[in-house]
Amino acid sequence: MAKGSAKGLVSEEQFLPSKDNAAVARYVKLYQLGLEYPTSEAEEQALLSKYQLKHGDVVSFNDYRDTSSYIVFRQKDGKLILLSNPDDRSAGYLTIPKEVLADMKDAVEFYKDFIHDDQPSLNLHLSPKDSFVVEHFGQVPDTFEFNVWWDWGEMDSIDIKVPGFDWDSFEPDTINRQIIEERYFSGRSLCTV
Repeated sequence: MAKGSAKGLVSEEQFLPSKDNAAVARYVKLYQLGLEYPTSEAEEQALLSKYQLKHGDVVSFNDYRDTSSYIVFRQKDGKLILLSNPDDRSAGYLTIPKEVLADMKDAVEFYKDFIHDDQPSLNLHLSPKDSFVVEHFGQVPDTFEFNVWWDWGEMDSIDIKVPGFDWDSFEPDTINRQIIEERYFSGRSLCTV
């Protein structure tokens, strides 16, 4: 892992987790220490350990948008790795992919500190079992996909992918379970699908 001069920057201690934020994602700006993306698996593992990063945390190696941001991902074998920001808008904005969110019960709560008026864009690929989805749409089949977008701290849109259909984008206050049933299932209840 290459290091730049950290003089005049910040101390490493501020990048360690506090007991207060164990249940929320951390956004760790390692570029402030002059650190660059690890060049080997051993360096990546050392970085993950040193800064006590957990599944879902975000690490940034560049101060320009999220072009060099990575999401910590726990593989099935328990090993943590860094996943490159998928950047769904191809504009340097942060996207948390469904692989990271698949087993989370409340991703919106976990990333709540990322939803603010200084964050230009955040996209969460929510699991159909996420509490946000259940609260807004009830129980839906596991094959449904949901992308929820926030721009400058405000929920901007909810994108939904139902098998057999293309992605549809809805304004948050215009979409509910009834609209999903009418649009995709000719008014039949999702319970019978």
